[in-house]
Amino acid sequence: MAASFPVQPEDLRCPMCLQLYVHSRYPKDLDCRHACCQDCLLRIISGGSMSVSCPECRHVTNIPRAGVESMDTNMTLRGFAEERYELELQKTGSGMCSYHEKEELRFFCETCDTLICPLCLIDKHRRNEHDVKSVSDKRKECKIQMKHAIYEAELEAETCAKTETELLKVKLQLDTAIRLQESRIDSRVESIVAEVRKKGQDLKHELRRLEKPRFERILKERAHLSERLKILKSALTSAKSKVDTALDFEYMTQHEQLLSSVTTLLNDPNPVRITRNTSVVTFEPAVSEAAIVLGKLEKPKVSPKKPRKGGRPVASPRFSLLRRSNSTGSVPYGLNVALNRRNRSSTLTEFKSGGLARRCRTLESVAEFGRFQSATSIDISSSGLVAVTDQNAKQVPIYALEDEQYKVKFRVQLLADNKHKPQMVAFTQDNKILVARWTGVEVYSSTGEYDMSFNTRQIQKRRFRSSRAVDEIDHGVVSVAVTPNGKRILVGNIERSTITVHDATGTIIMKSLEVNIKPWDLATNGRHIVFSQWSANSVSVHDLESGLLLHSILVRGPRGMCFDEETGSIMISKDNSQVYSGNRTIDQYCSSTGQWIGQAAVSMQGPHDVCFASDGTLLVADYKSVKICSEPETYV
Repeated sequence: MAASFPVQPEDLRCPMCLQLYVHSRYPKDLDCRHACCQDCLLRIISGGSMSVSCPECRHVTNIPRAGVESMDTNMTLRGFAEERYELELQKTGSGMCSYHEKEELRFFCETCDTLICPLCLIDKHRRNEHDVKSVSDKRKECKIQMKHAIYEAELEAETCAKTETELLKVKLQLDTAIRLQESRIDSRVESIVAEVRKKGQDLKHELRRLEKPRFERILKERAHLSERLKILKSALTSAKSKVDTALDFEYMTQHEQLLSSVTTLLNDPNPVRITRNTSVVTFEPAVSEAAIVLGKLEKPKVSPKKPRKGGRPVASPRFSLLRRSNSTGSVPYGLNVALNRRNRSSTLTEFKSGGLARRCRTLESVAEFGRFQSATSIDISSSGLVAVTDQNAKQVPIYALEDEQYKVKFRVQLLADNKHKPQMVAFTQDNKILVARWTGVEVYSSTGEYDMSFNTRQIQKRRFRSSRAVDEIDHGVVSVAVTPNGKRILVGNIERSTITVHDATGTIIMKSLEVNIKPWDLATNGRHIVFSQWSANSVSVHDLESGLLLHSILVRGPRGMCFDEETGSIMISKDNSQVYSGNRTIDQYCSSTGQWIGQAAVSMQGPHDVCFASDGTLLVADYKSVKICSEPETYV
């Protein structure tokens, strides 16, 4: 049974915001005895007005100087509104409208952010005044947003798990390194103890050697005394026996002889003189601590951080220039050892704290051929081949690393009957080369020979090189990208402001996305799409599956982009002027929020496109040259 109230249901809601008088919406009495909620009155006085016109009768009420809080609160309406609110909570859980009983909640008002019934559309939420959608449509949008949030959370959880695993590995490595150093200390201590013991034994032997003469003399004198004592005892025993047992006549005849033998023994020709001095060679311990040196502990070397003074905080560039190659020449690979020793674990720290790096510098080129006329696009294959679009020269040279030098391996044999310039280049998983040329995308084999073409309107059938007829002319195809797994090809069209998603062969259009800017440059990581328009100073990031716009990034003069999966960021080349003065940069933005992080590389002439190599180096198509940058060497 429905609850009954002594007041009308509409009286329990603020006539301005149409919300119940609950939470912070205390009903404040006006001079006309109508009421408005405290939140609406506070919004009115925040605009500078100290009076309010009643929405019911248009009577003007002056706000007291003490503020809205000092106005009388209608506690009767407050109590009934809270009871009504509890009832609405119960009905809302059952899918029924709390304002119009027995009506289902079939719509959602975007303006009021609430579920409504069909009668609410006629009463308080008219379509000409409110943005109203069906519950099913709103649910689809909410599900897409929720799926995206869940996906981002899963990615964050995966990143945390990987980071935890890496930290565990680092902990184990650190523990192993510490134990190694402890064993080295123990080994050093044992060697020093053994050396000290040997020196102690040598000192003992030297002491014995020095005191040996005195010791031997004492032993010789002792032997002499033992022999003399034996003779004295024998003579005394014989003399005592004669004196006590011999007869008078017999004793008198032997008296002289016995007396002479005893008297003779009293005179020792070699008497022993005992020396009471027992002092020996003394040992004086060394007082110098330098006699024993175990070693010392040295801290690992870390590159110093140089803070930037003035202006907003700017992160140091993550990359420094290694080398530069020309379109028809080759240059030394250079710092190959530094690349192999590069510490990959320090990248996430540099991403968050600004990094440890030095300013990018241009090395002297040792080109054997001419320079690029206009290097506007670059991509690298899984096998290490580098494709560069020389737009003004209408060439696409393919480079390979040979003998630590980048050399031109071959040139793509572009169709001569297509007068349009090559715009953007990309590699497929099987090393096929895709070239966007305004009327469509041309597919070339891994050796540069023409294979087929397709566009964003109607897919071309495979044709021979001599045949270039099309079923329907397409215009505005300027960008192309391939997902990391190679299953999808993305093509940007600036005439229709669309991005078409094709299968791995390009022969089937899986979906077409209408976007808010012209996709002059395009990149993908398999989950997101990022594209830019230089003239609009804008970069957009969309979800690949749903096509939902995640966020837009305001960038001055954006050109090419690429994803940095290791740090969860996007590298965007900035060319904010048509004058090449050498002060262009490659900036780093967070892929999930679009927030600016810092400058990844600086001192560029006119960067048009960027991509990552498998070893983590950054390749930059810098209009007149190709610069390849790497993170500076650090120690942990």
